[in-house]
Amino acid sequence: APRPRTSPYLEEQADAVQKGTLWSRMDIGEIFTGGMSPLGQSFAQYYQHNVHRGCAVSTGVRDPGDLSLHMGYFQGHVYLNISYTAYLLGQCLPTRDQSRFTKRFVSEEVDLAAYRNPFGTWPGGVGELRTTAFWLRSTIAEMRNMKKRADRMVKSRFYEFDRARRLDLTRFERWELRDELARRLAYFHDMHVGYMPYYMNAFGFYGLLEALSGAWLGQEGDSLRNRIKTDMSSLRTVESARELWLLAQAARRRPRVMEIIRSGSPADVPAGLRADEEGRAFWDAHMEPFLRENGTRGRQEMELTHPRWIDDPSYVFQMIRRYAEDGFSIDEILDRPADPREDEAARALARLPLPKRRLIGKVISLYETCSRLRETTRMSMITSIWLVRTVVYEVGRRLVAAGVLRSLDEVADLDFADVLRYLEGTDDAREVFSRAAIEEARRTFQSYARLPEPPLSFVGEWDVTRSVRPVPDGVRLEGLGASPGRVVGRARIIEDLVWQADEFQVGEILVTRFTDASWTPLFAIAGAVVTDIGSMLSHSSIVSREFHVPSVVNTKHATQTVKTGDMVMVDGDRGVVEVVED
Repeated sequence: APRPRTSPYLEEQADAVQKGTLWSRMDIGEIFTGGMSPLGQSFAQYYQHNVHRGCAVSTGVRDPGDLSLHMGYFQGHVYLNISYTAYLLGQCLPTRDQSRFTKRFVSEEVDLAAYRNPFGTWPGGVGELRTTAFWLRSTIAEMRNMKKRADRMVKSRFYEFDRARRLDLTRFERWELRDELARRLAYFHDMHVGYMPYYMNAFGFYGLLEALSGAWLGQEGDSLRNRIKTDMSSLRTVESARELWLLAQAARRRPRVMEIIRSGSPADVPAGLRADEEGRAFWDAHMEPFLRENGTRGRQEMELTHPRWIDDPSYVFQMIRRYAEDGFSIDEILDRPADPREDEAARALARLPLPKRRLIGKVISLYETCSRLRETTRMSMITSIWLVRTVVYEVGRRLVAAGVLRSLDEVADLDFADVLRYLEGTDDAREVFSRAAIEEARRTFQSYARLPEPPLSFVGEWDVTRSVRPVPDGVRLEGLGASPGRVVGRARIIEDLVWQADEFQVGEILVTRFTDASWTPLFAIAGAVVTDIGSMLSHSSIVSREFHVPSVVNTKHATQTVKTGDMVMVDGDRGVVEVVED
């Protein structure tokens, strides 16, 4: 298994930058959530180098700087370079004070008191005047045009969705598929660039509200902001939940439809409905409008490998079952009792002098407007990702037919740049999509999945072998350090090689009594090897060193004290094995 890097930078940086950069995946998590497949990470890199520049400029950043520094990739997760972004945002008047931006992206693991931005601050002087003027022009234009652009984005979403549903990509020639993907990537670019100002301006106006209400309203200002945040946050989920509830009620009124939905696997429901006269009527009258409105939703939306509701509505039918059986009203749930502190906040606001009251009211209005437009246009952005996904999976289908991929599951192991290269030229698919590269990408991703999840934010580098802590009063074994290196991973106890070899997963820690030559294939995919018995010249020691896999032998009791699934740290230098999570 590959040794994990300790920095999200893909290229080595100057020491001060490498060790001083603040990284975060906190508020980019809406679309870059969790660990991403090789395809997902490579698509994120496409976004970084082809779309993010336009997003930065659209928010008033005159000089977007070095695009290679904006984002980082670490153990399968996508991180935003907060230090460099804060440095660039020094060109914009509201974020000239970096702390306004930085504080939003810091989790509890980071102590900002000790943090200093290694990129410094944006230079002042004549350049500052130009960047401020650019920001002002951009902001004024945005305030004038934001509602009209939102209307255009919403209309375009339905147009592009309907157009995509009409097309049969399986009939496209390779060059036609290339042109179609280029069209969809252009739309992907425009929707992300169009969305970003709503996101950033909502963030900026909320920051201004926070400063004003904190200075003028004290504790009542907290209540005011919490009420506004609650009202705005409900935009994210309430509408789709309400529409799903209404869909469930429509199904509930049709016993035959509910019979089909409740029977068998949710994956079989669409075919069952379409094959039934009443089910088909329900599908046309209710499912199609619902999917047109919500079908491009899905989990981890920038991850191209995850099907959307339109691709696989199993989740929708699971929720219809739940909503129909529970018999509750969505409106009853949403009609929350009023918080008495809201009245206190309203009275405190009313006591302010008229100019201050008007200013806070205007800021609240602008924040709410930007928040609503952000949520309205977010579906256009999400739809643009689905449009790209459908072309990528058509390429995947052809690669499976040509024998390049063993199944559609292997689309997750492709590099998005290779997909573009394949469609751009006439090269044979086997030349573009290397079998070795596909398998290496899968092994790397699997090894990351068996490590402790990296923190939401951290400064500099994060070394899992130095960051984890042993379980209090937990297992600690000393043996003979047979092969150097430190690694953390999930333990897998193997007692019978013949019966258990196929259980072993890439990157896991192999724990067994001893090994011989027949065990060698497992060493190639193990994160580390731990044995009860052995010496520096035993098979496990020699083969571990050959494969550069950390190993501790002669622990005497590892197979009795470590359990399969325990997270363990193996230190092949000191000859120590510790359980860090049981």
